[in-house]
Amino acid sequence: MKKMIRVIIVLGVLSLIYQFIINFFLTNKEYNYSIKNDENEFMITENYKKKNGYNLYTFLIKDKEENTFVYDYEGDLNSQSRVIKDIEIYKNNNLYCIAPVFKDKKIDNIICRYNNELVTYTYMQQIGNVEVDGFINDLQTKYTVNTSYREMNSAKTDYGNISYYNDMDSNLYFSIWNYKNLYKINNNQADSIDLLKTDLYENEFSIACDKYYVVVNIDNGFNYYYVANIKDGGKAEIYTNDEVSNNIYINGCYKSKVYLTDIINKKQYEIDAKHEKVTTLVSGKYYDGVKLNTVDISTLVKEKRYFTDTILPEEITKQYGNDIKYANGNYYFINDNKVYKVVGDNYNEKILLFVLGGAHELKALNNNIYVISGSTVYMYNNINGLKKVIEDRELIYNSKNIFNVYEK
Repeated sequence: MKKMIRVIIVLGVLSLIYQFIINFFLTNKEYNYSIKNDENEFMITENYKKKNGYNLYTFLIKDKEENTFVYDYEGDLNSQSRVIKDIEIYKNNNLYCIAPVFKDKKIDNIICRYNNELVTYTYMQQIGNVEVDGFINDLQTKYTVNTSYREMNSAKTDYGNISYYNDMDSNLYFSIWNYKNLYKINNNQADSIDLLKTDLYENEFSIACDKYYVVVNIDNGFNYYYVANIKDGGKAEIYTNDEVSNNIYINGCYKSKVYLTDIINKKQYEIDAKHEKVTTLVSGKYYDGVKLNTVDISTLVKEKRYFTDTILPEEITKQYGNDIKYANGNYYFINDNKVYKVVGDNYNEKILLFVLGGAHELKALNNNIYVISGSTVYMYNNINGLKKVIEDRELIYNSKNIFNVYEK
């Protein structure tokens, strides 16, 4: 009998260990649970994904009246589940805000329904609504609330033809093409890398590729290429002995390698920025958003194929079109100067992040998005809200393939 009890105990312990291992190492989990407070009851669908070292949580939150909110959180919570412990709310006429509370009484962000549209604090700030500020002030009496998104930095430094704002994250490396040279900015410092003697105004012959910037050295001919290191500085010139025509286009970047097709000579070249060499390819290469595929070079010549960043789900393109950026499980797009976010797989709910006149050139990288409006590059994320990054008057006249960012 005692032996049987020991066996049962051992099996029980092994079962618990097994469950712990499954929960800890599983990279995609979904949980459904509810949160009750004095004012309402919320049903929560929580989805957890671990991807590329990031812990990503998305939430679909519904109250008992079927009002729906979507919310996302990126952070290390030890792969825990049911991470929302409470939900604070604010209601007044056409404004309804919620503040999910995590462990240790922390509030990362708030989300609101305004005129029945999901909006961020940044948008409410843009339209001058002060009710949300009162809500946040009340929350601060009971919780640790992230408020870094409430103020936009105004201090900036001039460098050459540009200005940059003095609160840049040290892990972000920005670059601005300036027709002949490349400005690079990091950790509130800027410098310039001289590359060309001839103006490359349209900038169709350069590309940012990971921490490298590759440009055709049109001063010497189309078979010479400069490789500038955006992160560490420095440059190198590499070349191929082939005669490359001026009728070329850049297919794209894949793992620090740039692929370029010569239409006249029907060749494709692999420019290895990391190892500083150029290879003439026997078979063409094309990245479809999943893997680097072999393709006939004649296809690249006839169809001008550009690499795809990601394959978008049909459900989301039907609703919002094809001009959508994807990063860290979320989707972003611009519609009529309004910048929106779709959280995870909740395709039917979009969040209005902010509004900027003439917003264009949207980029998404990890949890940050970037957009150009007028002469200014803006950056947005859940933690800091909307921030100005760089000003360059040339962006008013020419902004295509001018601004780039690399994250360490």
